[in-house]
Amino acid sequence: MDIDRVKAGQIDHLGFRLWTAEQVYVREMMSRLADHGFADLTPGLAQLLAYLDIDGTRLTELSVRSGITKQGVGQTVKELCRLNYVEVVPDPSDKRAKLVRYTQRGLTFLGAAQKVKAALHAEVTALLGPRKTATLISALETVAAAFQQK
Repeated sequence: MDIDRVKAGQIDHLGFRLWTAEQVYVREMMSRLADHGFADLTPGLAQLLAYLDIDGTRLTELSVRSGITKQGVGQTVKELCRLNYVEVVPDPSDKRAKLVRYTQRGLTFLGAAQKVKAALHAEVTALLGPRKTATLISALETVAAAFQQK
């Protein structure tokens, strides 16, 4: 096989397009969140917040949900605490366990993130139309479910 065909094949596949779309989406989302006063939050830090229940989540559960090691979750939570997005408190149901929960700043971020996601969704819908947007969402859900079952 010649090198030009190999090079072309390296970027001509579904995974590359999914990755590119995700990168562009995250970059746009983080830019808009920065405009709302959350410029200190990186995509890696924001990613962990997606797994946090509104009333708090144990560190071990965050590790399971995110697929990040307990040590990695602990480091990320420490940084999120430093930035005042979350706090670590005793779990009322088990005093030995700790809960990670949103601070007021974290809840404010959550509200801003919901608005940004809604705006991005509306922009995609305006670009593709409602039917294609619904088809895209359905297709992505189907693919994700199929690979999660493996």
